[in-house]
Amino acid sequence: MKEKNTILSKFIDSYILIFFIVILSLSFVQIFTGFENDIINMYGFRQTQTAISAFYLLKDGLKIDYITPVLGAPWSIPLEFPTYQGLVAIFADTTGIGLDQSGRLVSIFFFYSSIFIIYYLLSNFIKKKIFILIPISLFLANPMYIFWSRSFMMESTAFFFSISFLTGSIYFIKNNDKRILFLTIMAGIFGALTKITTFIIFCFPTFVYLLKTYSDKYKGQIFLKNIWRYIKTGIIIFGAPLLIGISWIKHTDVVKNMNPLAANFITSGALTKWNFGTLSQKFSLSTWNQIGIHTFSNLFEYSNITILILVFVLLTIPLLVKSKYKNNSLFLYLFFLIGPIFFTNLFFTHSYYFYANLFFLILGLSLNILYYLEESNTYKKFLGIILFQLIIILSYQRYYNYFLPVQKTMSPDIHIISRFIKTSINKNDISLIYGYDWDSSIPYYSERMAIMDKFYIPINDLRFLKSLKYSGKNNVKLMVLNSNSIFINEDEKSKFINDRINYFEFDNTPHVIGSAIIYLKK
Repeated sequence: MKEKNTILSKFIDSYILIFFIVILSLSFVQIFTGFENDIINMYGFRQTQTAISAFYLLKDGLKIDYITPVLGAPWSIPLEFPTYQGLVAIFADTTGIGLDQSGRLVSIFFFYSSIFIIYYLLSNFIKKKIFILIPISLFLANPMYIFWSRSFMMESTAFFFSISFLTGSIYFIKNNDKRILFLTIMAGIFGALTKITTFIIFCFPTFVYLLKTYSDKYKGQIFLKNIWRYIKTGIIIFGAPLLIGISWIKHTDVVKNMNPLAANFITSGALTKWNFGTLSQKFSLSTWNQIGIHTFSNLFEYSNITILILVFVLLTIPLLVKSKYKNNSLFLYLFFLIGPIFFTNLFFTHSYYFYANLFFLILGLSLNILYYLEESNTYKKFLGIILFQLIIILSYQRYYNYFLPVQKTMSPDIHIISRFIKTSINKNDISLIYGYDWDSSIPYYSERMAIMDKFYIPINDLRFLKSLKYSGKNNVKLMVLNSNSIFINEDEKSKFINDRINYFEFDNTPHVIGSAIIYLKK
């Protein structure tokens, strides 16, 4: 019987290794599909907002108060620290590779680099090293990670630094090795600066590990006697990253308040409800229903109800029986929920925010698979393999049915409009844009600065007049109006257009380009 189990274990080990190699190889094919396409296919406003900042860092040189020229002058309205944008600009400048592709390559680099950190992190908790390839395989096969790791966004960069911070902190707490401390703090600093919402999520498992280590080490002893040492450790680990991260937010508020259209619009105070949501939203069933939809959409193809129910049952069993992974799984599910609990509206609105926390859910699912694989019972071992395969199949179905078609799409409308603008006005001229929110797609691909008035502010409004004063009224050479812009009636629309034609001395003959109605200077 023992010999039979040994043969079976070797077979399972070989199977996991081969499956990992196949998944890793396939991920390269998936992640580079549509590599030459534009970056407007999903959440294009966010991708181009990042890209336009990288474009001007490449054009004007590296600086922390980088410009995002979509809300008029002063053009600097920094959000995240330009870790990712700066690296993209440097890479594009050094290699000569196009900016869209450079942004993707930097994201891809940090995605695959994270795998090495994940392996080292999990080696602290999973004794059999070959089993570490199970969560890594699920990570590589996950449709959301495949798609967003090839985007022009800082998600994978923030994830890399944040998980490096978690891994380094655990190593330091466990071994009291001060050699790793500097690198851990630096990873935390760059994690907090690159995207603080991602970093904060990783602070929770770090804190829990610190607390557990403390309680295990001094179990049965006087609680307060040794607590100072761990408070000091917590201050050392968390202090600098959080202090610098918060200081950066304060700095960006000062800079953004200099811009008349950005002040009280995208400052941290103005975005409090947008970021954290309201109390009623946090307790709303519809909110959590939408968050649940985002979660499943980023994990599985949920149209296969039968398979999904089978997977759910198999995953639930380890949580109901006595399993060494039970508590760890429950904590991992809790860490997954930290993001939606704190940043409720962000996770409710944007599915890509799950890049920061879905890893913990995948890891929890992986531990439930390990429950079966580590059993001596042959049937349970095969159940573990079947469960592993089913999750991979559901992940790939979701990717090929939903994400892959998006990767293959282009957005011709934006390119037609952008080309017209690019050939109609000079490099230092400004576009006045209505009806496209403050989506940076047109300013980015036209390579022209813009005043994007999402609120349709009256011309005599003090904010608008100040913006024109700083930007230069005479520099506004073109007006773009989305043909789908909503007005109460045609009279209101005509008055809106004519007021701006007269004020800026535009030619009253419109150019209908794609979805845009464009007016040029006389």
